[in-house]
Amino acid sequence: MEIPEETQRLDQDQGAAEAQTRKESWAKRRWTWLVLLGLGIAVVTVVFVIIRPGSKNPRGSASSDGRGDSSTGRARADLRPGAEVRLFIPRRDSIMVAADETALNELMNAISARSDGVQSLSESGRIFTVANDTRARIVETHPPKIKVRIIEGDKSMFEGWVPETWVR
Repeated sequence: MEIPEETQRLDQDQGAAEAQTRKESWAKRRWTWLVLLGLGIAVVTVVFVIIRPGSKNPRGSASSDGRGDSSTGRARADLRPGAEVRLFIPRRDSIMVAADETALNELMNAISARSDGVQSLSESGRIFTVANDTRARIVETHPPKIKVRIIEGDKSMFEGWVPETWVR
């Protein structure tokens, strides 16, 4: 019994069509898997950069030594109003606190210029000093400036402005 030639051609055409469909299906699946793999790698990379130890996260993620902000080696404070913080500058005995924001701007300019402006601000009463590592409570925040109320020492209950970097 012989299979008609037309039926053989239909079977061959159908087989070729199925093979072509399988090739196209594999190509689509391959691209789908490659895209998913790429997205997975991107997500892992982003997560690693965000939570890795010592990252430059502006919210102060923990550094590899566990002390907080790795750029200054100081612990990051909760900078919301009402939070208790410490005024701290490494290798200093005292901290200068400005009576108002303008005085703080003048203080920072005088410090950076290394001028006698700090002395004149102190003599005019526009800045006062407290011991290094003094406890304070945040009253207002206007980054990079913070208004604090001193809660220990001889200047207890005084309010003034300090740079955010002096707070921990």
